[in-house]
Amino acid sequence: MKKKTVVIACALALAAFAALAGAVFAFYHLPPKTDPGYSKIYTADEILSAEEAVKEKFKDLNGCKLFALTYAGDEASLSEYDYSEDYDQAIVINSVFLSPLFGGGAWNAHEIYTWHFLLMRSQGGEWELLTYGYA
Repeated sequence: MKKKTVVIACALALAAFAALAGAVFAFYHLPPKTDPGYSKIYTADEILSAEEAVKEKFKDLNGCKLFALTYAGDEASLSEYDYSEDYDQAIVINSVFLSPLFGGGAWNAHEIYTWHFLLMRSQGGEWELLTYGYA
């Protein structure tokens, strides 16, 4: 009777561990939500293109889990036009992400961050990331 109870308890513990491991794996591998929002300046494709450039930058932010990218809006983007004389279009993308589990460097461990990403381009060109950081 004891042996059967131990076997059942071990099987339940193993199943719980497998479910937890699966949930953690899924959490860290789900793609981020992207939302082009509404703009009178840019098409949805132009905004999504800027969001893709931000996703590329996140590949360098080791251990961070990106949850969402959204267009900050026309007003926020228009306010950044004077940032650089080398470009004639600016776009601001908002992000929500989780810092690395154990922190490190400037990161607080396992904390939600919201950052703005400023990208610029010349008319019709590719978006270039100029700066990013706290909102």
